[in-house]
Amino acid sequence: MEKKHVPFISEVETFNEVMGKGWQNRTTPTIDKADADFVINFIQEELDELKQAVEENDIVGVLDAILDITYVGLGNGALAFGLKDKIEEGYAEGGYKGGCKKLADFRAEQFNTIYSNRC
Repeated sequence: MEKKHVPFISEVETFNEVMGKGWQNRTTPTIDKADADFVINFIQEELDELKQAVEENDIVGVLDAILDITYVGLGNGALAFGLKDKIEEGYAEGGYKGGCKKLADFRAEQFNTIYSNRC
């Protein structure tokens, strides 16, 4: 089965596989505390670099930081949480507002899947 190409995310997926970290390329939505902490700390590091670049009036540093935030947040984040296949649809729904609606629908779907056998 051929993998779906999602800009930014697929490149990180390939990088993870080449670097022997393919296990981080989750396909099922999940939250693993260790991986979540990795992504959060990595994003924070890049946000700190963005702040520093702004303070130093370094436009090249700003661009670098924005690209790194995108790579880490969208790439590593989507893969670590198993959300690669949800990103484009959520974005296409109209940005944040539409993404929130899709997220709410996704949460309801997950809730029903988890708890349907318990009721």
